[in-house]
Amino acid sequence: MSLLLKGGLALTERGIERKDIYIEGGRIVELSSREADHVINIEGMVAIPGLINLHTHMSMNYLRGFGDDKRLEAWLEEDIWPREKKLTARLAYLTARLGIKEALQFGTTSFLSMYFFGEEVERAANELGVRAWVGEATIDFFDEDRREQEIKKTRKWLGRQRGLVTRVSAPHSTYTCSTELLRESHRLAEEAGSFMTTHIAETREEVRKVQKLTGKTPFRHLAAIGAARRTVMAHGVWLSPVEARRAAREGASVAHCPTSNLKLGSGMAPVRRYIAAGLTVGLGTDGQASNNSLDMLREVKMAALLQKLKNVEFPSLEALKMATSYGARALGFEGGIIGEGRPADIAVIDLRKPHFHPIAHRNQIISHLVYSASGSDVAYTIVNGQVVYDGKVEMEELPEIEGLMEKLGLTA
Repeated sequence: MSLLLKGGLALTERGIERKDIYIEGGRIVELSSREADHVINIEGMVAIPGLINLHTHMSMNYLRGFGDDKRLEAWLEEDIWPREKKLTARLAYLTARLGIKEALQFGTTSFLSMYFFGEEVERAANELGVRAWVGEATIDFFDEDRREQEIKKTRKWLGRQRGLVTRVSAPHSTYTCSTELLRESHRLAEEAGSFMTTHIAETREEVRKVQKLTGKTPFRHLAAIGAARRTVMAHGVWLSPVEARRAAREGASVAHCPTSNLKLGSGMAPVRRYIAAGLTVGLGTDGQASNNSLDMLREVKMAALLQKLKNVEFPSLEALKMATSYGARALGFEGGIIGEGRPADIAVIDLRKPHFHPIAHRNQIISHLVYSASGSDVAYTIVNGQVVYDGKVEMEELPEIEGLMEKLGLTA
């Protein structure tokens, strides 16, 4: 089945161009017109690379609104961890479906998720046709008996792959996972041809805690045990310049989550400095409980504005690349770019709205995408050449989610 996006603009590697996009076999075949099975007129719109959410917890919307306005440690210990103990496979599946629909309506075509009941997130992702990297979260809290169970869980989890979903290793963090769990999680990921993701240096308190536990900062601890290679490090707010350079040499990357970091009082990652050090920095929303949205275009704006707080020059195109090509690079994925031969993962933004006008020149549209747009401006989301969002969202899961939450005692 072929698809033609006709009559609109496209953000290519050369900037904003007037291009038709011909898609076949899940890939962009030509940036020109050709007879197709299905034609979508996108006149007055711009096609951009599909947005890549490099760090989220896709099923976490059942915790949206709990513990707001607290700092990370209190939020986790008082509001999140106690409720997560009540999570069931059925609730994880239904909330993953709802979360993916939220992401798709905002133009996200790929995401990296770390959470419990990974099989249910994988199932939902394949049903809804989104590209995903899914981790089964592990935590042993330095308990030897639990550690063996978590390692066994990771070994089993990495053993297979389905559809557009790639399985990854996902130990929670250096302050909730033992050295042995972190080391083995990384080894198993490499053995499976995958990679590891974990929370790193999110708060100053975390850095102090890990130094007390291990004698090293979170990143230095990870590097010392050989678990930094190609690892996607969520947050990375408090990496030193030396650590950023070492992380770049290891092929590691940072999933920058500006809204979550601000909301939980975690701080502001010096993204421009990281990029200058050669470190790949993608963009993530974090979970719906700490953001409280999966709107990646809002995240792009927040990332761009935050760097200007310290009078750092940060071009709008750089912020957009964090949500597209840089995120793809972190995942080892060839997407994130609109070009011939690339995967057909595309978000189409409707420019026929007052907040995008006037447009003085074509490349000003890039600035408008960063500073004026939000997820509500997405008209179509296309993954692997298939239209997975066309302006309509049905939430048939919601009644059962609400019923389960009440039954499990998650409504108060």
